[in-house]
Amino acid sequence: MNGSDTIAHSEGYRCAEALHVANVWLRVRGIEADKKRGNPLHRLRKQFGSELATSYGLFAAQKLLGHSSPTVTAKYYAAQTELPELTHVKILG
Repeated sequence: MNGSDTIAHSEGYRCAEALHVANVWLRVRGIEADKKRGNPLHRLRKQFGSELATSYGLFAAQKLLGHSSPTVTAKYYAAQTELPELTHVKILG
């Protein structure tokens, strides 16, 4: 694949039609039913990530969510749990 053949980040592994169907299905069942737009799947992913971080630790959540850094996981997922924030840790990469 050369530079002109690259695809946008979200197009590489997501099928827009399948996401739309799944989001409609979830809204019918009460997940973000009050929102015309939005992403119930993303809400479920955040819940899943928070549960992982709480139950199995930040690094397990990072791996299963596919994040490149535990900092991303801590910022967006562990913040919803009772885990301590990693403010004194420097991640070398």
